[in-house]
Amino acid sequence: MGNYIKLQLENILTEGQTIAPEYCDKKYVIYYNPKETRLKVRINTDYYQNDNVMMLCKSYDRGLCDAIEEYEKLNLKYIESQAYGSWMDGAR
Repeated sequence: MGNYIKLQLENILTEGQTIAPEYCDKKYVIYYNPKETRLKVRINTDYYQNDNVMMLCKSYDRGLCDAIEEYEKLNLKYIESQAYGSWMDGAR
């Protein structure tokens, strides 16, 4: 399980799926990880739920911003581009 980040569901801010055709209908979660030193609000495209814990693959993970207040100001186009980028990072 060393390749996974284990988070409580309460840290998940949203779960979604890209809608722009160029981003290939990728499912994603956006979460807050207080253990990060920077970019604590993150996006991940390879995850699963195990009871009340979310397991997130580290290879499919990207930082979005440092604070929840910053995240609330991000536009959907940026979020979707980062979701797709996260998926592409993991596919390497």
